[in-house]
Amino acid sequence: MPKEHGMWAWVLVPLFAGAGSASSILYPFNNGLPFILGIFFWFLALTPARMIYKNVKRKIPIPQNIMRWGIVYGSAGSAFFLLAVGQDFSIIYLLIGLAPLFYIGVRASYQGYQRNFVFEITGITLLSLLSLAGAYAVTGSFGGSSYGVWALTAVFLLDRNLQSRNIVRSAPRDAKGNLPPKSEIGIVFRINIFIALVALALVSGSLDLFSMKRIFFAPFLPGFLVTGFFFIKTPSTLKQVGWTELFLSIVYVIILLSLKDHHSMGLF
Repeated sequence: MPKEHGMWAWVLVPLFAGAGSASSILYPFNNGLPFILGIFFWFLALTPARMIYKNVKRKIPIPQNIMRWGIVYGSAGSAFFLLAVGQDFSIIYLLIGLAPLFYIGVRASYQGYQRNFVFEITGITLLSLLSLAGAYAVTGSFGGSSYGVWALTAVFLLDRNLQSRNIVRSAPRDAKGNLPPKSEIGIVFRINIFIALVALALVSGSLDLFSMKRIFFAPFLPGFLVTGFFFIKTPSTLKQVGWTELFLSIVYVIILLSLKDHHSMGLF
């Protein structure tokens, strides 16, 4: 199973935000469910695929359990993709576009550049396009609202990633991941407040650009409040930061889709 908190958010948040915003209450995800499940299982396959790739490159034996789970996840994902393509052949073009991202993700771990700033930001931006892919899988087209949801989701992912990255890269900690008191790392959380304010400005610009209602600031408010709370009371461990960011990702999707359904199935 992928252990990185961020990876779960980078892949699943845009996928569910896009597919959910294009769905109806009566028919959630509609024909897009096989595509969503295919992405999910291939996401799970990424971890064993990385291990297999490393072992092959190092010319060492591949543990049977790693190979077994890679086959299970990959087979399940491929079966759902075939079902999705059977429902709508144009889905195959989405898969062709996504395949290189999987390969790059596998190689990144072995090459050691998965934590490079430019690679990480570029990867998140590309993965945010899963929002558009999810919407297309559900409706068979890219509607105006789909681009608005993509813009908001891209801002959310970049905002939360930059803040958590700032903590992980800038704040000293001991071998167990415990963080020092605020007196020693206060500047880290002041920078995060600045990042959060920039994100809200980008949200405002996105809402204006796509003529979306101002109520769609709401999905970002929990994150902004957490940023302020961490400034007042710094987290004690990196694990606390990771779980908090994962929780905020779930809350973002829930609020976004709740507002979409509450406002007459539309975003405008």
